[in-house]
Amino acid sequence: MLSHGDEPAVLDAVDSLSSQDVPLEIVVSHSGGGRTPERVAARHPTVRVVHAAARRLPGAARNAGVAASRAPFVAFLAADCVAMPGWAAARLARHEAGAAAVASAMVAPPGPPAALASHLLQHWSRMPHRLPRAPERFGVSYSRALLDAVGGFREDLAIAEDAELNARVLAAGIPIEWAPEVLLAHAYPQTARALIADAFARSRRRAAVGRRHARRVALAGRAAAAPAAAVVTACSPGSPVSSRSLVRTLPQLALGACAGVVGALAGAPPEPGALAELRFHRFARGHARS
Repeated sequence: MLSHGDEPAVLDAVDSLSSQDVPLEIVVSHSGGGRTPERVAARHPTVRVVHAAARRLPGAARNAGVAASRAPFVAFLAADCVAMPGWAAARLARHEAGAAAVASAMVAPPGPPAALASHLLQHWSRMPHRLPRAPERFGVSYSRALLDAVGGFREDLAIAEDAELNARVLAAGIPIEWAPEVLLAHAYPQTARALIADAFARSRRRAAVGRRHARRVALAGRAAAAPAAAVVTACSPGSPVSSRSLVRTLPQLALGACAGVVGALAGAPPEPGALAELRFHRFARGHARS
């Protein structure tokens, strides 16, 4: 489990792992100070915590957790997420049947329209009733042998460290198996203001590609198109989103999309994670054509 600083929901995340119906080796990879190690130790004294005073970037946090564990399969959970019942058993079933990499789906939040809008804008491609293309499969668990073979996660990326590794996995000819029964819940913004701020920040971070103006425009186009893709997905057969909930969410979808467009056009100075994500999308287009 990955955490940074004082994570308000970290105990919920650990609780969701400790309550799975199969025994797990749980390691909390924490950095950036705060009381998270003490809070975890107080409630879960048998859970190992590896922590660093300075902030680890996501790839370094992942690698530290992998190094501190011994299980043959490795899955990751962010501190703002909760593993749903059956999350571990379903993953293990897939791995034990031969899958080296298993991707997971996201559940729609039961909360206010802002939360559902954020879920649809960010994770419409990971809803359990659809089949994402191979490069769109995230929330991946890996066999330890596969992580050893591909060399683990890059430690210099603030974002897209998982996309970069998944591209190496797919380029090596190893499939990432889609497992819609492996479900996790994410903490989303609860108000329109929080949704706007979150969408702007996420989009701006992805657009940290320096003077690549065409890339910024392309990201703005993706942000503008996200509500349409979300609505189509939410209306498709098997969707867990009711028509009534979707209608109530439409204004928030528009607000979040507008914030995403503005964030993409604003951009930021070059950042390795944004450049890695740019290369990943180029790879994904080529992978789809092949």
